[in-house]
Amino acid sequence: MIDLDDLNEEQRSAVLDFDHNLLILACAGSGKTRTITSKIAYAISEGICKPYQILAVTFTNRAAGEMRERVEAMLPDTDLSGLEMRTFHSFGAYMLRRYGSRIGLSPTFCIYDDNDSVSLLSTVVPTLDKKDLRQIQKAISSAKDRGLGPSSPGVEQLLPDYDFRTSFQRYEDALEASGNVDFADLIGKSTRLLEEDEEVASYFRNRFRMILVDEYQDSNRMQFEMLRALVGPETRLVTVGDDDQSIYSFRGAEIENILTFASSFSNVREIKLEKNYRSTSQILAAASALISKNKERHKKELVSAYGTTGSKPAVLFCMTGTSEGERIADLIRNIGDYDNTAILYRTNAQSQIFEQKLTDRRIPYKVIGALRFYEREEVKDALSLLYLMMNHRDQVSFRRVINKPSRGIGSAKLQMILSEGDDLMEALRSFSGKAPKSAREGAESFLSAWERAEKALGEGINLGDILNDLLLDTGLYDLYNSDPDRTTRKTKIENLGELVNVLHEAGEGRDALSAFLEKLTLDSTMLGDHDPASESGVTLMTMHNTKGLEFDRVFVAGVEEEVIPGRHDDTPSEVEEERRIMYVAMTRARKSLYLSYAAQRLMWGHTEYHRPSRFLTDIPQMFLGGEAGALSAPAARSSYSSHVGDTLHYRPRTPVSSEPSWSRKGVVVHRKKSESRPSAPVRFEVGDRVRSEAFGEGEVIAVEKAGVNKILSVRFPSSTAKFVEGSAKLEKI
Repeated sequence: MIDLDDLNEEQRSAVLDFDHNLLILACAGSGKTRTITSKIAYAISEGICKPYQILAVTFTNRAAGEMRERVEAMLPDTDLSGLEMRTFHSFGAYMLRRYGSRIGLSPTFCIYDDNDSVSLLSTVVPTLDKKDLRQIQKAISSAKDRGLGPSSPGVEQLLPDYDFRTSFQRYEDALEASGNVDFADLIGKSTRLLEEDEEVASYFRNRFRMILVDEYQDSNRMQFEMLRALVGPETRLVTVGDDDQSIYSFRGAEIENILTFASSFSNVREIKLEKNYRSTSQILAAASALISKNKERHKKELVSAYGTTGSKPAVLFCMTGTSEGERIADLIRNIGDYDNTAILYRTNAQSQIFEQKLTDRRIPYKVIGALRFYEREEVKDALSLLYLMMNHRDQVSFRRVINKPSRGIGSAKLQMILSEGDDLMEALRSFSGKAPKSAREGAESFLSAWERAEKALGEGINLGDILNDLLLDTGLYDLYNSDPDRTTRKTKIENLGELVNVLHEAGEGRDALSAFLEKLTLDSTMLGDHDPASESGVTLMTMHNTKGLEFDRVFVAGVEEEVIPGRHDDTPSEVEEERRIMYVAMTRARKSLYLSYAAQRLMWGHTEYHRPSRFLTDIPQMFLGGEAGALSAPAARSSYSSHVGDTLHYRPRTPVSSEPSWSRKGVVVHRKKSESRPSAPVRFEVGDRVRSEAFGEGEVIAVEKAGVNKILSVRFPSSTAKFVEGSAKLEKI
């Protein structure tokens, strides 16, 4: 018997309902994982479903692993064999390994990541550079996420500046010839399998009595179609998500999936989890006020489980991006508790100033989202050898390593090899029999290393030992061990050693190698360096990367127009998604939340002047603390012009263009020709009494230097505001 006493009324209702298809709208911090795992454990313990009759789908392997651990802890004496807890892509691969041959796919296929797809594109569209190829690859992935192919009507509109349809078709032909699939195919081809093969579809519909989907707001069109194909008349579908946290449209996520769930499936019941177990009521009041401005959403009201507690989110005004970094770093140093503190920003480019200022103050930090282990050159090279062992038709892997180190096989000779046939190792053998001496020796050397590895694989030699010998026999180890830079050489050799170590634990045999490569592609965190999130120090990360995390103290930086929302975000749907991103960032905070903005910021070598983000003024002033007074509706315009100079004006937002997002001149501030700065600005000192048209009477409480300017802090009856001394609209009294 599973104890449900620690669940609230709404959570318990979701666990006990097996009569409806459920849409569980789980607000931020509302205990959705506890609800999902309790429902799975309850269904098994009460005999409603056997473990093999349950499929739980998540969007990350970490979430799937956490779910399994929780269920196992609830049912320590139960055999959970057959319980499927996977990501969408992992489940797609699971189906294709077993039944893909029914649609012409070999079970030994390898899975191409984005870089592999770009490499394959370069072979079929050789006239384009890597930047253009990446655009095409992203468009192809987007098309597949929507269920579109090269012949689909209007597909060329996804990338109108290229002959996209032709490039797409050539890519698909080359991918099919390789016998491999790309990431999007794991969903598209498995959905096609379910739609075209009734026997396979019937098997899964009859097997799964309950399908649960976590983070449903992040699902794309083809994932939705996969679910529809899996759900049978006796299947109960349970989707858990929050449309207010749908922030991945750039990955193909369709918010419409969660908004239209009730009309897409029958017998639907909607349950709202609105009690938040993470944040104080003050933080939730501000976040709720912000997200309520969105129109495309299910109405929900966040309620703190801790009652009326905490301080209001503090607004911080800074003159420049540099002073923003300094101010936040100083606050963090004064507060301490680095491990429970995070700085969140909209783009990776914003991290540099915080890294610099934290380093200056000897504050430890970690940046989440750096280059992943498996993306490093030496690791990709070693993995290409393994992919070739699984699939002799893998052109991408073959091209990567056949002339690395140099074996006298340039582009012309490579084309000769490829023309010999689809089995690349047989083609290489055929080529070596008629090649010039230099190329023949290189080809024979590679073939010899390959044959020894194939023999060892068949004899059950440990995979780590096989890779170790391959690195030596193919010359890759010597190549990287001869790097002239000592630090680079040491790092690359250590990375290769780490890969060998991981393979040692994977076991032996072709099945073990196949499982290892599949898991690696679907979960790149399984390899290499420890997770930086486990290190001590302040966490620096983009708002997108913070989903699912929480911290005692959160600084949300750069809350300005042109940053969030960005300058390309002009349509209502784009602005609503940016507002959701801001909402997600705010709801990561448990106890303290700071929202900072700067009047001017260096972007792409140009100084730009930014207004406070509309998202700050979306929040009523009564819900904000710190320097929120400058954001009040009647005063916002005049107070801001006081901050940045009363002789400045702004151009309107410029239309979308192909230029870098921060490089255009349309947002540079220009001085009005008819105005000039006063020749003798008034000087202020601490203690001066002043009058402002926006705020009334106040007192100067601080004067700080900021480059050639001085920043005045003035306390007014309702708030404290900052002004640039030389351009402040203040009158001494």
